Amino acid sequence: MLEEQDTNYLRLVQRYIEFFNDPAAALEGLKSFYDEEVVWQEMPNRFAPKGRTLGYEGILAEWQRGREYVAQQTYTLRTAVVSGNNAAIEIDCVGTLAQPLAGLPAGTQTSVRVAIFFRFYGGKIVSQTDYMCYDPIEE
Repeated sequence: MLEEQDTNYLRLVQRYIEFFNDPAAALEGLKSFYDEEVVWQEMPNRFAPKGRTLGYEGILAEWQRGREYVAQQTYTLRTAVVSGNNAAIEIDCVGTLAQPLAGLPAGTQTSVRVAIFFRFYGGKIVSQTDYMCYDPIEE
């Protein structure tokens, strides 16, 4: 049986995924998920070959930039495991590029499976590490 804290963090993760699926989502909504001391790490992948690490302001800026490049996207939660102040999830994401990116033309559909590891404090995300595995794209 899930502890109350585990249930709360599972709901937080579910709301987080729903937020990213909402085309009308606003920056203020994104802010509600993150602690201002958050550290987000993206491991190396097709679109960030060297990986990257961002703090709160960088995450917000990158989200806004991403909205310019991805016309539509759908996130599907496959698995979620929550224990104490930590969660590990696996999601599938399908998106369509609104602008050329990394040598791919606008209109290209991308799909990626992502493993995300979260750490929470005070009901907010304080650490997030993303491992992205993009499906091959015919260029």
